[in-house]
Amino acid sequence: MRRPGYAEAGDFAAHQYRQWARALGFAVALCVVVGLALGFASLLATLPEGADAGDLSAYFVASVFDEVPAELARSLSNVDVTAEQIQRRYFEVFGRRSIVFLFRQWLARAALISTVAALLLWLALRAYREAIFGARQRRGAILRDHAAHERERRRRGRALHGLASVALAAPLASVVFDAPPAELAVYAKAEAFVAAPAVRGLLAPEWSPDVLWIDGAFRSGEAAVVTQRARFGGRSVLHLVAGYVFIAAWAAVGIALARRQWRVRFGGGGEGGYRLAGVELEAGKECYHVLLCGSPGSGKSTACKDLLDQIRARGERAIVYDLSGEYLRLYFRPGRDRL
Repeated sequence: MRRPGYAEAGDFAAHQYRQWARALGFAVALCVVVGLALGFASLLATLPEGADAGDLSAYFVASVFDEVPAELARSLSNVDVTAEQIQRRYFEVFGRRSIVFLFRQWLARAALISTVAALLLWLALRAYREAIFGARQRRGAILRDHAAHERERRRRGRALHGLASVALAAPLASVVFDAPPAELAVYAKAEAFVAAPAVRGLLAPEWSPDVLWIDGAFRSGEAAVVTQRARFGGRSVLHLVAGYVFIAAWAAVGIALARRQWRVRFGGGGEGGYRLAGVELEAGKECYHVLLCGSPGSGKSTACKDLLDQIRARGERAIVYDLSGEYLRLYFRPGRDRL
């Protein structure tokens, strides 16, 4: 008789694969739904004054169906109207945007928002995973390659540092260039429209390949470039992008200095700031005698491991007298640490 549980390693691997597949599917579906919802909301925000989601629905019905439902016709006029008449009316109401063009705008916004949501969700899940693995490792439930963990932590820190620098550079650039970041995005959009035929095919409406949607209206690509270039004092997009990168680099330096000061003051670096079992150690007295006592399983080893994690995070040294080899397995890095 087969015992309950996993009889073979393959059963457990298949179960893990199904779990990951379900989790990935849920995450992708969540990002797509959030992107579609927020993308539609942002599209509604660009509609002209007086137009709403009901008008957009009527435009869609008239564009898809040859015969207009009687309820829609009565809501638009007291006389009979055709689908073509409704399309012409809403074509002008929505700034000469066809329903296909509006749909493309919706998908573009949804794709951008879904990408940002996926990135934020990935960062949150990585942080949650790191917290769970760290807690299990300190309890001794798992062993972890500490050198690999350090490399991963540094890569994650550099990625977050870069994202924070780019985000901080946006308001700083708006002050330096005396223009909001949206203006730079419009300038880059117009330049790409004029220079790249592929971009022109994506942004141009069906009725003209030479205009694009900017600031709530269709404008000529060349005219938009001239206007934006004058707005930025004749500087090219490459010049502005180079300035933005330069500002982002200085923002990265500022964030690094701020992080260092934070670690000095609140336990990440410098003198003092260590915590042992939730109790802060007085600065300059970390090497004084400390007595930890408690019954088995009360958390003595976990507190010591947490203290060692703080020391390693600060890049400082510790002498560990390890009779059982427990800390050796967890923390020793061949080539860097000494026995």
